[in-house]
Amino acid sequence: MAGTVPARAGFAHTVLVDMRERLRRSQRPDRIFDVALTAAREAGLLTAADTGLARRLRAALASGDDYATAGKPVIDWDDKAAREALVDSRARDGYALLTVLDGAKGLPEPVGQAMRLLATVLGQDLETDPDGVLRIARKVAPDRVISTVDPQARHGHKTSHRGFDGYKGHIALDPDSELITATAVTPGNTGDAQAAPHLIADLTTNPADPARGGRDPRRPGPSRHRRQDQGPAAGRARREVHQTEARLVVASVTMQN
Repeated sequence: MAGTVPARAGFAHTVLVDMRERLRRSQRPDRIFDVALTAAREAGLLTAADTGLARRLRAALASGDDYATAGKPVIDWDDKAAREALVDSRARDGYALLTVLDGAKGLPEPVGQAMRLLATVLGQDLETDPDGVLRIARKVAPDRVISTVDPQARHGHKTSHRGFDGYKGHIALDPDSELITATAVTPGNTGDAQAAPHLIADLTTNPADPARGGRDPRRPGPSRHRRQDQGPAAGRARREVHQTEARLVVASVTMQN
């Protein structure tokens, strides 16, 4: 309570710094994290499927892997046959899980999301060879999902020789006041022109309204545009900006994972 003298003094913040350093140097630096995860599992906080569904899903697995850890399977990664056998067995596990879940009613949303993501990854990254063995596809699927922990991220390209993984950030700003008027974030494979309608939506609604940054198209005046977009698609975006008589800068930057 305010105005009262504490019964004992608090500890110095350096105590926590020392504790973290001792944990880091110990043989079990993640022990606190492990205890918290164990408690969460025991409380059912990390279980997406109910016990009955989880039992049926595990019964469908045939590879011998219990998938209890997120680490890579222990195989000879220099052995091509071992790698191919691993891909085939895990892929068949995936298809077996989809068979169990197909048509199931009332699935929890996390299970439904995992099912859709699994189906997407299996469909885009695998193909069946003439011997009936599932293997990594020698192709790149359109709009390919590149991360199971961030499914909206995509491969992007700044140039034909320079790529990135993640997102693009788009901004529109007024060159006179230098105020940002709109922002957008899109997957990395989104064309710059695709973000333009959102960035200038307020101007296309009423382009002649000075309060919205436009001007009366009957009054001639300079059109000052600075831009970073390149290519035919970006040209269409620039034409759309010009048609609004808006003095905007439309720029795109990469946001890499």
